[in-house]
Amino acid sequence: MKRALLLISCLGFGSLAAAQTTGADTTAKKSMVEASASFKVFDKYGLKVDLKFIDPEKGSFGIDYQFQLDKKLLGKDPAKINKLNLSLGSRGFVTVAEDKNKNSSLISEIKLEGQPLFHVKGKDLGPRSTIDALADDDPELPPGKDPLVQQIRDQAAQVASPLWLSFNLHAKHETTQDFRNYDFAFGPQLSVSTSYLSSILDFPFGLLRAAKNNNPRQLDLSVGYDYVTGANKTSLAPLLEDSKFMNRLNLKAEWETGILSGNERIAFLFDSYYDLDRNLLLKNAGKDWNYFYMIRIEKLLKINLGPGTKTRVAIKYTAGELPPNFDKGFVLGGGFSIDF
Repeated sequence: MKRALLLISCLGFGSLAAAQTTGADTTAKKSMVEASASFKVFDKYGLKVDLKFIDPEKGSFGIDYQFQLDKKLLGKDPAKINKLNLSLGSRGFVTVAEDKNKNSSLISEIKLEGQPLFHVKGKDLGPRSTIDALADDDPELPPGKDPLVQQIRDQAAQVASPLWLSFNLHAKHETTQDFRNYDFAFGPQLSVSTSYLSSILDFPFGLLRAAKNNNPRQLDLSVGYDYVTGANKTSLAPLLEDSKFMNRLNLKAEWETGILSGNERIAFLFDSYYDLDRNLLLKNAGKDWNYFYMIRIEKLLKINLGPGTKTRVAIKYTAGELPPNFDKGFVLGGGFSIDF
């Protein structure tokens, strides 16, 4: 029963996002602003759901999801790029057979992010550049108050910058999908987005790419510190010598690029956690430094599920350990991916 409720709740997020998106008329910015005017708590939301078929020994069917709500607290002046945002999000790896899911991990997070702490202005695009010529303000809204135009300008500034540095303070609840093992983590994180390494990373993929509009994205790197409490509620408890606290380093890298034609992409994720307390029992058990990898190949499908929604067919391989239990496992699956 609990498994069914969890799967339904994940799909419910998708239905809610699709309903809100479908209610907007993308041919007229005015109607889109009016459609969202009744809900102003958050400025932006995003939902990505992967529905995949996996090895029957691992549960036959799984759902990977990422969900995020963003609220802009400071930096609403369109002439400035410095922002302070509040984000609420959740991401997880869920399978029908929870006892067979070694990568069982659901992480809910609230974070306060300031950006950019530092950036290098792009040569071709920027906060005020040719991309803004495609984003005219709604004549019935005050200058600089059209949220759609502002979103385009924000994205243009960051994508055009070859180096973009941001900082956040976060609080996370990390649990298994049965909610029996869990902990809480608090701390800061420093993130860098850069295109300086894109040409090097993209070299082998560029040889296979025919389309010119399917370029690599920026490389995202982050280093964070987590003060973990409640670790005695996880499977690591016997290794912590009656302590419920941990000091943990988190290193993460993400990158993706285009392959073949204009509709195929390949993405990579590396996520690692290191025990700063240098606990000897954790080290002897191989739990002092944990790694997680993801490789994903996807193809965009021409299926219209509503404005702004993208559907893909994807093959995804994940391996390694994730909080809170850091149990080692791997999954190879294929299915559909939907971005709302």
